[in-house]
Amino acid sequence: MAGSRRRGSAPAQKATGTRTSSSLVFDLAWAGQHARAIALATHSLEASRPALATRLDLLDLRSESYTAQGKLERAAADAAQMLELSNASRSAAFKSQALNRQALVQMRRGDHGAATVTAAAALKAARQCKQSRLEALSLFRLSETQIRRESLSEDAAQNAARAAHLYETLGDTVGRGRALWALCAARSNQGRGDECQKAAVEALALGRRCGDLYGAGNALNMLSFNEPDIAVRLRWLNQALAAFEASGYLERQGVATHNLGVAYTCLGLYGRGRRLISKSSEIYRRTNARDGFGSTRFLQVIIELEMGQLEAARTLVGDAAAVIDQLQVRRLSAFVPYMYGRVAFRDGDAPSAVRHLKRSVQMLHAIDDVYEIEVLAYLAQAHLAAGNARSALAASGRAARMHRAKGLVTQSGISPPAHIWWIHSQALSANGQPGAARAALETAYHLMIEGIARVSDEGIRRSYLGHVEVHREIITAWLADARKRRLAPARRTAHLAGETSLREPFERLVDTGLRLNELRSAAELHEFLIEEATELAGAERVLLVLEAPGGFQLAGSLVPRGEDAQALLGKVTPALREVGRTHAAALTHGLGRAGELKQRSRIIAPLVAQRNL
Repeated sequence: MAGSRRRGSAPAQKATGTRTSSSLVFDLAWAGQHARAIALATHSLEASRPALATRLDLLDLRSESYTAQGKLERAAADAAQMLELSNASRSAAFKSQALNRQALVQMRRGDHGAATVTAAAALKAARQCKQSRLEALSLFRLSETQIRRESLSEDAAQNAARAAHLYETLGDTVGRGRALWALCAARSNQGRGDECQKAAVEALALGRRCGDLYGAGNALNMLSFNEPDIAVRLRWLNQALAAFEASGYLERQGVATHNLGVAYTCLGLYGRGRRLISKSSEIYRRTNARDGFGSTRFLQVIIELEMGQLEAARTLVGDAAAVIDQLQVRRLSAFVPYMYGRVAFRDGDAPSAVRHLKRSVQMLHAIDDVYEIEVLAYLAQAHLAAGNARSALAASGRAARMHRAKGLVTQSGISPPAHIWWIHSQALSANGQPGAARAALETAYHLMIEGIARVSDEGIRRSYLGHVEVHREIITAWLADARKRRLAPARRTAHLAGETSLREPFERLVDTGLRLNELRSAAELHEFLIEEATELAGAERVLLVLEAPGGFQLAGSLVPRGEDAQALLGKVTPALREVGRTHAAALTHGLGRAGELKQRSRIIAPLVAQRNL
């Protein structure tokens, strides 16, 4: 359990050999059975008059299980009762235990300032009573609160390292694994990806060794943060979600689901990304996890923009800003002008985009946040659109230098890593530096390929290359430059290389069948069919067409930004009539004798039920 005593260190058994009530509660919670743990703790508190130490343990454990369920009001009530009892006892040890519990509840509520103050008080009390285990817990709790206040990342890292060392001297494997996770998170905030991954790998090994599902889930989640290969990232995140589900921690399930949504968005599978982000948003709402709720609101705006839904994004941005402003989290606050800047840019208002994005860069720079790199690239893009090539180069050059200094690693988040170097290439070209522009383009191209190095599902690979706008632009520019330089075919088309497998599409078809049974309306069915066809085929354009008395009608579509789905329907209507007559799927290629890379393929699949089209 989060920050609780290590497994095997529950209160001592009675001389008769029977288990203590708190040890039984601990074991139930450890196995993810939080409802049973709460029931037993409640019974033990009400049915007897336990000693103060046991009473505090039971309240501590019950509050933890309430936190796991997202019932923060009840968790807070138990923490308050612990503090009241500890104050009356005048015991520094009891006070440290109670303050650590209160700090965790405050942190889960998103009240990070108060949580940091409370955790610092817990550490002071732990040192007064000279109990190493309480000091280790307090250092870990303090680091965990500081992680969420990005300006304190170095303090968080130092405290996490101290906690890990103390836990190691105590022989506490669970505690050391969780402290290393905190160190990993702090280093990730600082953009120190190699140190983050090293700590996460050790934290995962420790968590798995002692059966700490919660700790293992946190480590797996952190491993995904600086992983460039999206296939590997998805594997870590799915394992993290499974661990959090088994441990019974609902808010953590929201975190893993949220990050899966980000990963699918990075693949260009915006429909699935939007669905997962909405699911995580609901979990955050239910568990009162305000930070996560604010993050999902922000990401929903970005996804709508990537899908070309400007009006939807414009509608959402005000709500997202209002939610984030209430949180007073500096990183999220910096994303408010970023959102407005992205919306203004899509709306063709480059000067307003520059103004908003400048403000976002300033706010991120003030807290030394790694996402400054990505926002600088968008600022450079806005400068280019506004006709200010020199300012664009200044911004993109700064982003490129920062990115290279961090080993070309970025946290998975608001834009593809290749975007930084693609915009830098454009800025260099606009400033009359063709050689440097070509080198930046090559860096962008290789970063793009790195993202799908181990993706064997052809549909997902095509989505990544075709649906992510910046990737389409990079490929177009790369192929044009490769022809001029007469590069070898293998080098020119490296983005098309890679092993393919039929296993992954068939595994996803199983999930497709399960989801299909959950649908309740025609609108949901139409959206589902568009999303699934896109993922399975990786098509750049998808039309769902219904027969009606007046002819064919669009029930849904996915086309690149700026294209007209209705016009496309008109072009393919003769082929639709033929498939309607034969009821047989048809695959064709266009553009006659054009080169392979210029060919377009088209598949028409009839949906037939009881012999009806």
